[in-house]
Amino acid sequence: MTATPGRGRPRKSGFSVVRFRNPSGDLVWRVQGSADGRRVRENYPSEARALERRRELEREHLQAEPEPESLRATSLTREQLSEAEAAWVKLAQAEAGPGSLLGAVDVWLRMRAEGQLVPVVVYFGDAMDQFQTWVNQTPTLRDRTRKNLRTRLEKFRVRVGHRAIHEITPDDVDRLLNSRQVSARSRANDRLVLSRLMSWCMERPRCWIKSNPVSVVKVEVGELEEPTLLTVAQAEALLRAAQETDGGRMVPYLAVGLFAGIRNAELGRLTWGQFNLADGTVRLEGRQTKPGKARVVDLQPNLIAWLKWADAHGQRDLAYDQRSFVRVREAAGFIDWPVNAIRHTGLSFLLKRLGSFADTAMAGGNSEKMLREHYVGRVSAADTEKFFGLLP
Repeated sequence: MTATPGRGRPRKSGFSVVRFRNPSGDLVWRVQGSADGRRVRENYPSEARALERRRELEREHLQAEPEPESLRATSLTREQLSEAEAAWVKLAQAEAGPGSLLGAVDVWLRMRAEGQLVPVVVYFGDAMDQFQTWVNQTPTLRDRTRKNLRTRLEKFRVRVGHRAIHEITPDDVDRLLNSRQVSARSRANDRLVLSRLMSWCMERPRCWIKSNPVSVVKVEVGELEEPTLLTVAQAEALLRAAQETDGGRMVPYLAVGLFAGIRNAELGRLTWGQFNLADGTVRLEGRQTKPGKARVVDLQPNLIAWLKWADAHGQRDLAYDQRSFVRVREAAGFIDWPVNAIRHTGLSFLLKRLGSFADTAMAGGNSEKMLREHYVGRVSAADTEKFFGLLP
């Protein structure tokens, strides 16, 4: 028989787990604290291993407590007693209060019988690290997608804390999304990224969770604002300023965006060799487009003229250059710049020019529904002729 003390509420340990960047630059999990005059500071590569070490230290701390005033007989071994003590510590630290150890065991047994238990416990921070490794090693993901996933998820790391991934509920997701003071659109994008992480955790061979808690959480973004367009005069001023700024560096970017309606991000993925000026077409591969599908865009005659001008001046780079674009805008007399104005302008004039939702949707890589809702009747036939009559 082993003796154990009559117990009151277990006292909390003095050990904690924090994320830490060591001198070599690696991110690790540090177990730190002190007990009985001994200071602990140990680094581990994963949160799960760090938490395991913290539990070991808690058990050692409990075993080192002074002899109790009274003893009670028990059939438990010393190891079983240590584990029970550590379990009581965790229950005492729970948000809902100390609870019942027997009740916790009953819930565990019932969930196991119903097949609801997750076989592997993975903490949110470790899941994020493994997901990020997968993101970096997946060649089909674009750099912009990788950056978006990384930056948005990092904002949730501290907010989630030391939580197992299967413990996160829809209510937790709601609190996470509302914890950031951002626009509804940005909150919706946060939700998409968080959902992608959870879906990845569900997939084989991981199967860390049985359902995605984000799937039942909705974010209202409200109605989209109507797009702001450039006038023909503003478009011409922008192109003329581009010709005179930085040797024409921004001419290809602006001309293709205005006269073909191609997305800004897609322009940065295009190469000069994809343009067939003789046939008047450009082919975008699936990996270069937002929908992930290849498409062929017909080039308007004036766009071909602008591309030939750019080629003659040694400008074949279609990527966006922030500093050069700001100089062009200032030279053209713009004080404020409307959001996504180049694409909105291009699609509006192109729809009027082609007179076909299907052809314009093919050029822009978006849906006919979007064109009907936001781009119909926004420019006149007379202005359309002037717009596509702009030449170098």
